Amino acid sequence: MRRKLINNVYLPWINEWHKYCNSIWSSIGSAIGCDLLPYSGTAFWIDLPGFVCDMHTDGELLGAMQLIWRGTGTTFFWHNSTATERYCVPNGPNTGYIMNNMPDARGYQPLLWHAMLDPVLPNNYRLTSYTWIQPI
Repeated sequence: MRRKLINNVYLPWINEWHKYCNSIWSSIGSAIGCDLLPYSGTAFWIDLPGFVCDMHTDGELLGAMQLIWRGTGTTFFWHNSTATERYCVPNGPNTGYIMNNMPDARGYQPLLWHAMLDPVLPNNYRLTSYTWIQPI
């Protein structure tokens, strides 16, 4: 993949980021309807020209928050088919989603198919952050 993880050591504001995430963590839990384990961190990614993310689910991952700071959003699908588009996160800064992939009362965990199929354009990049969310 044409994706690089940004080492948080090189982000001079990372401590403020973590502090802010901790301050809003209970609000995020309320918004998705469950109590959460404490905030555990965020990964920042830079996607290079030509990057695409094929359609997939996140398997056993229970939840995540992905914010788009620059570039193309993620598209969600009902099934493993581009003909079943469910929701497309708008392109551009200050967009994103919280994915609640938690099992329902019967223990069924939904398959949240998603992808970013439009490649990052030449001479451009996509910048996102990915924060893990886990229920108690």
